[in-house]
Amino acid sequence: MRSVSNTTEEKVKKIYNDCWKIYREYTNGRDMALYNQRIAQLCQKYHRDPFLINILYAFAPVMNGLHAEYLMESRQ
Repeated sequence: MRSVSNTTEEKVKKIYNDCWKIYREYTNGRDMALYNQRIAQLCQKYHRDPFLINILYAFAPVMNGLHAEYLMESRQ
């Protein structure tokens, strides 16, 4: 049981850290096309792991909101 928990824990850490890195890269450059490209690469890397997909669904409204704010501010 312990090795299964460790494996799951490592998978969660890796996926979360990759998502965090992509998020931070977005906030540094505000390039949504690059963000989407990196998300697609992440989906390939983790073979569309259900945990990853659920995180991405949770992030989608946040990222869309951030990008909408950025676009509105940049047009002013």
